[in-house]
Amino acid sequence: MEFSLTRQNPFGPGEVSVPGLLMSGEIRPGDYERLLDFVDRSGYHNNMPEGNVILASPGGDIEEALKIGRLVRKLYMTVSVGRETGYCASACFIIFASSVDRDTSPGLVGIHRPYLSHESLRSMSPSQAEAAETSALRDAEQYLRDLRVPRNLIDLMFEKASTEIHWPSEEEFMHQLGRRPAWYEEFLIARCGLDKVAEERYLLNGEPTTTNIMAPVRCGIELTFDDAEAAYAKIEAPRMIRDLEALKQGRSGSSR
Repeated sequence: MEFSLTRQNPFGPGEVSVPGLLMSGEIRPGDYERLLDFVDRSGYHNNMPEGNVILASPGGDIEEALKIGRLVRKLYMTVSVGRETGYCASACFIIFASSVDRDTSPGLVGIHRPYLSHESLRSMSPSQAEAAETSALRDAEQYLRDLRVPRNLIDLMFEKASTEIHWPSEEEFMHQLGRRPAWYEEFLIARCGLDKVAEERYLLNGEPTTTNIMAPVRCGIELTFDDAEAAYAKIEAPRMIRDLEALKQGRSGSSR
């Protein structure tokens, strides 16, 4: 994948006020570590918990998608898929479903059976490939169940070959997957006064509302910020130790 910061509005022309983290291209082995490196170098970690991830990927390696999806989940990040930036399919759906707040336009998020990258399979024997693929698919299926993705969407995803694709309708997403996980939705209702009925009428039908639609969203970001920062610190701690050890070894080698 390629990682960059952008102010591009994924849903239309123009720019947004807060830069989004654009993840684009095929998901390949090593992308999780490359993502963390980019976040650190770019300084995006300073606003990562409140930042928006923009996905534009045809999918790719399932194991790497699971790593990135778990990161998005731990940091309570929002995810967008829009026509201005591109579609999200296959293993990319795992990252999309991991978000606490996911936004897309109809026909832009596609599902089919995820798979290990060709890079991973090239060095394997048939028995190794079978075992690795079976294990990866099992992990992905269990992870999607943990996310409470509807059983029919999971079944449909694993029925479709990697050369096929199903583009769920707006109805399937809004009333089956949902914009948010069930736990987070109830959290926003209890803590932030989310009016789901008013929100859906506004988003689906454009009906005017006196409810401040964005207030619960901002409230949720504020309430999850500390937990997200703590989770990111735990992820970064072993990486910092590893880099420090590598630096020490480099200095030791150069002094000989």
